[in-house]
Amino acid sequence: ILIVKIRAGPQAIWIIVPAYHNERDFLRALLGGCSTPISALAKTEGDEVVFEGNILSKDGKQKKEIIKRVLFKEAANLGSEAATELLTNGGQEILNGIRNEN
Repeated sequence: ILIVKIRAGPQAIWIIVPAYHNERDFLRALLGGCSTPISALAKTEGDEVVFEGNILSKDGKQKKEIIKRVLFKEAANLGSEAATELLTNGGQEILNGIRNEN
């Protein structure tokens, strides 16, 4: 959990940003396990959350990746949205190939 201090007028406001949940949601959506070559990283830059994720074939010859940048207030489903977009744009074929190898 990431805790961020935001200044609003004369008072400071603390908010909790569940950035790591985005990573976990991404891995869960791709059925990530020890034998699935995927990665996920959610980080903050200013008032935004930047999410980077990818999936590779087991031999490393195929790779699909995604980078998404959203405001904190729009980041609640960032991990699962990134996973859906990645799967739609070629990641599903890589994932199917991994499953067929197991």
